[in-house]
Parts: sequence; C-alpha cells; structure tokens
Amino acid sequence: MTTPLFTGFTQHAYVTTDIDRAQAVFAENYGVSKFLTMRDIPYGNGRALHIALAYAGNAMIELIQPIGDIPLYQETLPARGFALRFHHLGHFLDSEAEWQDILAQVKAKKMKIAVEGDAGGLKYLYVDLRDSLDHFVEYVYHGSLESQAMLAGIPRN
Repeated sequence: MTTPLFTGFTQHAYVTTDIDRAQAVFAENYGVSKFLTMRDIPYGNGRALHIALAYAGNAMIELIQPIGDIPLYQETLPARGFALRFHHLGHFLDSEAEWQDILAQVKAKKMKIAVEGDAGGLKYLYVDLRDSLDHFVEYVYHGSLESQAMLAGIPRN
C-alpha cells in the first residue's frame, strides 16, 4: 500500500521571533490558550528551539522559535521585530512501514529534502515544496514511548 503524500495533515506549524507573544496572539485572536511549551530543545552547535504545541479541535498548532542560526526556520522571519509566519503542514505517520513508504516515495520523486532526523525515536522529514506550494511539508513518526507520551500530553483547546 502506498501512503498518499498529500493527505492526513494534522499539524499547522508557524515560526516566530517570540514564542510567548505568539502564544498570546493565538489565545487572544483564535481561542487557543493552552500550550505545552518546551524551551531550549537542543538543535546542535549551540542552537536550540522553543516549541509550543496545542490542539485546536483535531488540528495541532505548533509554534517554533529558533534560537541561534537555524536557516530552516529563520529564513522566513525578519531580522528585527515580532513576526509569526506559516511554515509547514505536518503529517503524522502511524507505523515504521508508513515512514519507510513516505521516505521511499520522496526519494523516488527526487523531492527536495530540507532536513531528516531522528530525535530519540521521533523521526521527522521536512520536504521543501516552496517552489510549488510556498511551504514545507513535515512527516513525523512517533516511534518511541517517550515521543508518544509527549504527544498525549499536548493540551486540547
């Protein structure tokens, strides 16, 4: 079975220059006020991310603030001032087989991979579709119990 590349999106992700202010914008304007906020998640070479996650109905909202030089996230942000910009759609995969299928399809189609990684059982893949759709698509497989527990702890609004 082939997993469709452009279906099943469960996450809307935004990058920001200020994670606290971005959460306030979502609370005030969109009624999403309860977030799981994780600060200083290591990204290598002294860089880090602040990430805030919340469910709004069935959709997950992810807010990402890069700390240090991380072009993947920073290139859509201004050098100064507050910003909150759409970055990617996220598709959560249910199994290792689905993960392998998506990976094989992306590579067979020679799609541009912006980043691929494994953070302790949480596998992720960013496909750069900015030339055709003006955003990234992220595929995520929560393969570890730790990753699944974190996912279960995300507040619902």
